[in-house]
Amino acid sequence: MIALETNRSRPRRPGFSLIEMLIVMALVVVLAGLTVVVGRSVIGKAKVDQCRQVLQALDATLTEYQAEKGAVPPFVRRAYKAPDGIGSYGLSTRREVAVYLDQVKGYAGIDKQLGTIDSSFLVKREQIYADLAGYPYAGVVADDPRPSVRDPWGMEILYIHPHEDNEDAFRAFGTPLNERPYFMSAGPDGEYETLEDNLYSYEVPRPPSN
Repeated sequence: MIALETNRSRPRRPGFSLIEMLIVMALVVVLAGLTVVVGRSVIGKAKVDQCRQVLQALDATLTEYQAEKGAVPPFVRRAYKAPDGIGSYGLSTRREVAVYLDQVKGYAGIDKQLGTIDSSFLVKREQIYADLAGYPYAGVVADDPRPSVRDPWGMEILYIHPHEDNEDAFRAFGTPLNERPYFMSAGPDGEYETLEDNLYSYEVPRPPSN
């Protein structure tokens, strides 16, 4: 009798049912998915902020140059060396920032502003395209050791001069205001011609989307 009573008084150990375990697993999957989405959003915003900082630093170098020379650098069409295989706009519109950097090098104020740009973005032009090898919107550049600037997504930043001979670039990307050049990133999608996500050193009137 005593043994039977002892067995009856022993408490049952609680456990998870199959349904409860499935609910917990589903919640873990949902939370993991939300973490990935939020993480990507945070990283994406951080890259946009980095890009804006780079564009602002380049625009500040232009201000330094204008204060020193009283004008913007001249437009020299022959100085541009567009990469091969760059998309529908071809050689007529690509205007890399390497040309600008070559024109303004050596000024103390400009060098100071360029020093604020992370070294991972300020690299030789040929290195940009070596790192982008195989990327469909990048094109190919070889043997071009000029310093240039890439955005956080790896694409070369463009420099759009307000000279009238540069009108094809205005039609593609936007018209400069007050005779001031602008700098432009292709944005997160890496395509220069899709303007919705492109980032500019200042807001310009953009052409209608194709």
